[in-house]
Amino acid sequence: MLKLIYIAIFAACLGSQSFAQDHHAGHEGQGTRHKLHEHMQKGMQDMQSMQMTGDTDVDFAQMMAMHHEHGIQMAKEQLKSGDDPKMKSMAQKMIKEQEKEKKELQAWL
Repeated sequence: MLKLIYIAIFAACLGSQSFAQDHHAGHEGQGTRHKLHEHMQKGMQDMQSMQMTGDTDVDFAQMMAMHHEHGIQMAKEQLKSGDDPKMKSMAQKMIKEQEKEKKELQAWL
């Protein structure tokens, strides 16, 4: 059940990403859009193929650590290719916070 919830979250993020891509069509090159989409797809694939333990706490920690890693990769892509100062600031904040949370999850595991 937990796995399905996180898959639904990633699917919702994909929909939001598509909206953002349509909204800013032409602003970013196709290569950057493709890289962001690749990170999202990789996250979905990793979560779908993840071996669940049956322990909700462990499964949650593993999935969230993975989710944060993919978020970090997307934020790094934003810093590399984005133009908007507000988005760059948000990406920097996300990287810092998600790296911290990922370490906390991994330490708990």
